[in-house]
Amino acid sequence: MIALQPIVDRLKPLRNLAKHVDGAIEFASLRTAPTVLPAWYVIPTRETASQNERTSTIHQRVDVRFQVVVVLSAQARNQDKVREDLKTHVDAITGALLGWKHPEANGECHYDGGALLLSDGQVIAWAVQFRTSRTERKI
Repeated sequence: MIALQPIVDRLKPLRNLAKHVDGAIEFASLRTAPTVLPAWYVIPTRETASQNERTSTIHQRVDVRFQVVVVLSAQARNQDKVREDLKTHVDAITGALLGWKHPEANGECHYDGGALLLSDGQVIAWAVQFRTSRTERKI
């Protein structure tokens, strides 16, 4: 798994949009909506390894997927405003990570889609998904 901190660090300069940027453990520990909104959470979602490419050593490509969950308040807003706020956040995250190379990755990050995680009238949570790859080696 790649370290999440470089991704969090890459997003922290965007504090003018997100008042809180954190990781998977903090997101998983939420029992209610975060008190400080808007908030972003970097969460690993999947790794898929290729077959070993060598006979005497281990050399595998690992496709890595992660998402940044955007949590926004949906209270006292009309639907058009929420939609535009969400677009602003998604565009900022995509702008920061698309084409950026994680220090542990083989190449740049690619956009991998988005998904609605929660919309309950109080908050809206949207996942902005990315993929990259790394190499697993053992001699």
